[in-house]
Amino acid sequence: EDKIMDKVKQIITYLAVDCIGYKTGQKLWPFFSTVSKNFETNGWGRKFPVLLQHLCDNSKVEIKDLLQLKQEVEFLCEEFPKLKIKDIILDFDNPEKKLFCENQQDYELPALEFFANENGFNYLEIFTSAVNDALEVQFPLEIKQMTSED
Repeated sequence: EDKIMDKVKQIITYLAVDCIGYKTGQKLWPFFSTVSKNFETNGWGRKFPVLLQHLCDNSKVEIKDLLQLKQEVEFLCEEFPKLKIKDIILDFDNPEKKLFCENQQDYELPALEFFANENGFNYLEIFTSAVNDALEVQFPLEIKQMTSED
């Protein structure tokens, strides 16, 4: 029974990265880059220390930091939807690197449309679900690439 519960906890806490590559040319690094460049004025992880310094930089959020992560994600759920495609930063270290849209009108589309998986869930929905589930079972939240064994 303990092994089953451990597996359930792992599956729950890995929801945040299901179908999302980390710094592999996918969209998770651009998401974190966009968050920092659009909402932090004093540098990486100053306003979102748990999201950016713990989850992004170290791929893990300990149980004691989950409530703060939830607050950071809740703030982003309010503010991030205001961003447009033109506001997306693909690489924090190279902020001039932006998305190219052939159609100028596409720059005005919601940024969250870019940050959605193939099932139609955007990253904020995924993070919210993962944080709530991790809090419920009191288990750390991790970024881990999914394998066929997971």
